[in-house]
Amino acid sequence: MKYYLIFALLIITFLSAWDRTYDYVRGESFYDLIELSDGGFILVGYSGTSTTSAANLLMMRVDADGDVLWSNLYGDDYKWDYAKRIIAVDDTNFIVCG
Repeated sequence: MKYYLIFALLIITFLSAWDRTYDYVRGESFYDLIELSDGGFILVGYSGTSTTSAANLLMMRVDADGDVLWSNLYGDDYKWDYAKRIIAVDDTNFIVCG
């Protein structure tokens, strides 16, 4: 079964500026995001593992149009590793809390 991630950017007037569906297959979910100075975003959450019922921390960088620039998984396949919050130190350094 495939799961789809949906991320929509809303502007102040609550109109959708754009939305994207990211096709993943392991039950991914995002909990937090931050906007960067170039208009892009970093999203954090989790991705289910392929071998167990645990999850790995998922961190994804998208540009101002929602196109994925990179996506990384962190953690152990046998433990629950997930991010609930991300804080920007600057545009290249972040604190991720789970």
